[in-house]
Amino acid sequence: MSTAEIPGDLVYQPTVAILMCTLQGEKFLQEQLASFNYQTHANWVLWVSDDGSTDSTIDILKEYKSYNAPGKVHIIHKNGNNFVENFLSLVCNPEIVADYYAFSDQDDIWMDEKLEKALAKLLSFKKTIPSLYFSRTEYINENNRKLGNSFPFTRLPCFENALLQNIGGGNTMVFNQATKDLLSSFGYTTTPTSHDWWAYILVTGCDGSIVFDPMPSVKYRQHAKNLVGSNRGLASKSKRILKIFQGSYRSWLHQNNIMVKQFGSCLSARNSVIFENYQKSLSFFFPVNVYYLIKSGVFRQTRKGTLVFFLAFILGLV
Repeated sequence: MSTAEIPGDLVYQPTVAILMCTLQGEKFLQEQLASFNYQTHANWVLWVSDDGSTDSTIDILKEYKSYNAPGKVHIIHKNGNNFVENFLSLVCNPEIVADYYAFSDQDDIWMDEKLEKALAKLLSFKKTIPSLYFSRTEYINENNRKLGNSFPFTRLPCFENALLQNIGGGNTMVFNQATKDLLSSFGYTTTPTSHDWWAYILVTGCDGSIVFDPMPSVKYRQHAKNLVGSNRGLASKSKRILKIFQGSYRSWLHQNNIMVKQFGSCLSARNSVIFENYQKSLSFFFPVNVYYLIKSGVFRQTRKGTLVFFLAFILGLV
């Protein structure tokens, strides 16, 4: 198990608050909940925010709560929130206090060493600096059959990448108190594109510590009701290109830009310059806009992805 030594040769296990959001999750919820109890790092508490489920989700959660020790599971009832606001409401909840925090979806399965692996990385960073861990995922179908792994990103996570692309799956994210404080400082009523993309932007933007684990930590279930889904395969790539032409990607970037402007004072000096040049690229016409885009240094993880973005930019699609 992951541990941290403290004076007196005592052993302290950091507390992890698991932040889960649910909505009509009865089909797969029990398997995800069971995977928490198999964690090799056992010092966790679960906070669940349900967004008005009308199926048996609440009954499953209450039964699970009864099986665990008092104070181990907390259930919050909400209505009418989107998933981003729901997750961020948990982050902003002052009642939730722990050493580290982990986002969780309702339909995945955590690998046994997920928390232990994440803490082994995060414990090496200063507590005062925002730090964020995320990993690849193993795709599974509705019957738990393995379909493959998520894309193996090789370029370093950074602000220049975060402005154009989210490479951190929220269902794999674990972060420290400094990151929670950073996210909480902007509240949850004005929501970015997604809670995980926002975390990636914020932590990189303020020069926090980022760890991308190339080994999967979560079995990510693929099914018809997935809000995001796989990032591999021809079908997935086609959907992403289609979103460019439909304007979805452009609206995502626009919403994130609005949010970044609101916390501009938190950016490091270097990242402030990057963001300023990126904003200038959105304010001028060709070819000046391309000049500032190149000067900003923004990129996607693959050369092909970056090329597609630049072409879409020149065509006015982003």
